[in-house]
Amino acid sequence: MTALLSAFFSNYAELGLYTAAFKIASLLKIMQSSFTSFWIPMAYRWQKEQKQMAYFQFVADGVTALFACVFLLILLCKNAVSLVFTTAYADMIYIFPFLCFVPILYTISETTTLGIVFSRKTYLNIYVSIGAVLTNIILAVSLVPTFGAKGAALSIGISYFIYYFLRTILSNKQWEGIRMTKQLITIGILFMAGFYNTFLVSYSWLVNSLLLLTVIILYLPLIKKTVSLRKEGISLAIHSNQKDH
Repeated sequence: MTALLSAFFSNYAELGLYTAAFKIASLLKIMQSSFTSFWIPMAYRWQKEQKQMAYFQFVADGVTALFACVFLLILLCKNAVSLVFTTAYADMIYIFPFLCFVPILYTISETTTLGIVFSRKTYLNIYVSIGAVLTNIILAVSLVPTFGAKGAALSIGISYFIYYFLRTILSNKQWEGIRMTKQLITIGILFMAGFYNTFLVSYSWLVNSLLLLTVIILYLPLIKKTVSLRKEGISLAIHSNQKDH
């Protein structure tokens, strides 16, 4: 939809940049597919085992932190990424940041939509999709004529935030739900990075580095907990092997 609007309101050169930029964003879809292929079955198993909400919250926060760090690292390496394409597509580095929001926000929403999944009220996803599509169309019509492919990317980035937000809110009405505060702060940081790398140029490496450091600090307790759990797991495995021998 956004690609068609880009072609209609701007020109095919802009559409070419948009398409090239989407190839970069598609790299994150590999992570998306890898996670979603096992997450829902695991979530069902945890529900059957009556796992505490802390388990689901841990995964939701972990996925958010991981995708945020990967996204900011990609932005730090964006000049190197542009070398893969010809000079005619050099400007796509200013377009792909918001397109990365498609796999990022979709994957994060997979950790927060479990209320809809467990309650089997899948019809709620219709409202989510309608809200996201309407947002995309309205913003694209407003932004593409002025900003071209950048406007198309921005509109799809915002529409996927609406997708995530509606999915999470409706899900949380069906069960205890995932706490959104840290996720919303992180997404806010990603939007700051997206805006800066799309519409500004100077010192982007410094801005991206500071934002990456901010995300790491924000999730430092989670990182420490993950390292601790991994050490405990290794210790238990060693102890078990010693008993076997």
